[in-house]
Amino acid sequence: MKKYLHITVPLLSVLLCSLFAFTSLDNRVFDLFLRATPPLREDPSVLLVNVDDQAIENVGLWPWTRDILADAMVFMKELGAETVVFDLSYLDRSPVKVDPAYVKKELPGYLDYGFNSIDETVGQVLDAFADRTLGPADAQAYKEEIIAFNRGIRDQLDSSISYVTRDLDDYFAKSLSFFGDSYLTLTMVMREDIPGKDKTWDMSAYDGGWLRDNVALQGVRGERDSLTEELPGMTPAIQILLEKARGAGFVNALPDRDGYRRRVNLLYKWDGSYYGQLVFTPLLRRLGNPGVTVSDSRITLQGASVGGKKRDIVIPRSRDGSILVNWPKKNYNDYNSISATELINYNMIEKSLVKNLTAMKDSGFFNYYAGQDMPLDLYDSAAYLRDELSAGESPDGGITMD
Repeated sequence: MKKYLHITVPLLSVLLCSLFAFTSLDNRVFDLFLRATPPLREDPSVLLVNVDDQAIENVGLWPWTRDILADAMVFMKELGAETVVFDLSYLDRSPVKVDPAYVKKELPGYLDYGFNSIDETVGQVLDAFADRTLGPADAQAYKEEIIAFNRGIRDQLDSSISYVTRDLDDYFAKSLSFFGDSYLTLTMVMREDIPGKDKTWDMSAYDGGWLRDNVALQGVRGERDSLTEELPGMTPAIQILLEKARGAGFVNALPDRDGYRRRVNLLYKWDGSYYGQLVFTPLLRRLGNPGVTVSDSRITLQGASVGGKKRDIVIPRSRDGSILVNWPKKNYNDYNSISATELINYNMIEKSLVKNLTAMKDSGFFNYYAGQDMPLDLYDSAAYLRDELSAGESPDGGITMD
């Protein structure tokens, strides 16, 4: 009997599940089935970055300002990460942030330069009138020159002062663009969650055409698909971020009645278009953007690229259109994961390194190495390239990730 256990258990599970579909007994049979199957091998290329107690203790209370995770994302890209998926919903604009380091270190220099320039110019003109190098006939012309000069200084100071505050959404958006293959969230609106009898959702605040063209899954074809629910709307991440991300997926995942999550929907529809679950969306790109055919019984990925070979992948659907999840036999803390503080600490160390290199340069330490590449100069060049890459690569101009 043991010889055929691997066949007997699945057959009995399917039989019992068909008799007791979506009941507590069905769930228990599925749990037993998972225990009897060989353990699922976790893909080592997938890394979970957790905002955990350690991160909160080291970084500060949640929610963090968006520049913190933006810097962490840039660092991940520099280390060679291919795809980043945020399981965080960015639904509102964040307030601007005052940059204390800029106010303390850089702004005073710009202000001193501006006011000293004004003092020097006015002083030279007054001295010229005092020693009669200039006369009354010259007054009007020099008055206009001083006003024009001061206007230029004022514009420079306005520009300098504008950097006192930082638009964190703009910075986060540029970091998403710099990373490239980045994904944000949607939250699909379920009819049962809408109060009242109308059960409609106002989508006028969003550009529906843009969502269909840039966020909805392309190349998905329904064939007798009556199970993918057509929903009244969604709440996507804010537009400034979505425009710079590669895509987005929904995070809706309701537990079973006993509190366990055994199933998840991979697809929902809005306004006639298919939208993918948060992980399913980037997974399709990783599999070479295969064609997707959806029926009541299965979701078929046609010509998916797996290990350098093309093949079809068939994903069975339950009677409600969801799929059952074959969870690995491990606790969450046993997954391949790190605390977000690991990434953030590296950025803090980098800032300290730059501070120390600057102090060494100012003290003349690097004078002994004239003619060689200076560490701080190399860092400044890399920082410049990183800023330019937020607008995309430009190989002709030498602006590439390499």
